[in-house]
Amino acid sequence: MLGAFAARSSQIDYGERKIIDELLLNYQSSSVINSYVQGTFFHRTLNYILRQQKLHEIYLFRHAITDLINCLRQPLPAEEDSVSLVLYRGQQMTIFEIEKMKNNVGEIFSAASFLSTTMRLRIAQIFAGDGSDNNPYLVPVILEIYLDTGQPMRPYARINNSAEEEVLLSPDMKFILMSCRKLHDNNRIWLLKLKAITEKQQEQYTLSYGETFLLLSEAREWPTQS
Repeated sequence: MLGAFAARSSQIDYGERKIIDELLLNYQSSSVINSYVQGTFFHRTLNYILRQQKLHEIYLFRHAITDLINCLRQPLPAEEDSVSLVLYRGQQMTIFEIEKMKNNVGEIFSAASFLSTTMRLRIAQIFAGDGSDNNPYLVPVILEIYLDTGQPMRPYARINNSAEEEVLLSPDMKFILMSCRKLHDNNRIWLLKLKAITEKQQEQYTLSYGETFLLLSEAREWPTQS
């Protein structure tokens, strides 16, 4: 994995190169998440190969991907401590992606890569933008994700000391798309409401419906997050 990563990172700037060199020299499974959340080349590379389903490169980076997922694993809270989290993600999507969403409300969507979210709506609004860039093919989108902490989900975790109150979700987490509409107070921005489903529910829905749609397959990345 380290050799493949070093080869891929040969053309990046000095600042990121320094971070990568430190990662390669001092790689530890338990601290890989610290390198990921800095939003560097390491972060972008993992998400790119996962989204594009580049199987050869996924195999080369399998240890880093597995280590990062393991960093997100956490025990289920006691029943009295479980809560329903509301998470947000702001970004841009193509008009074609939005059309697919509109036509598939109630269906299952899957995240191919790691997914950065925040517990603060205002942060997501900043990353989504206001649609004032006049690009006819891109629209600002806010994902509103409901996640029950008392249920066995794909690994996820709140990132310690994150100014953005980030919660990182692991690849292949699946969601039901509950609604897709424009905001009442700003018809340039789309609001997508999704509910994360348990791993058992994922199996049941796959058996019942067969097809799972890829969430964010054409989406532009969150500017500093995946």
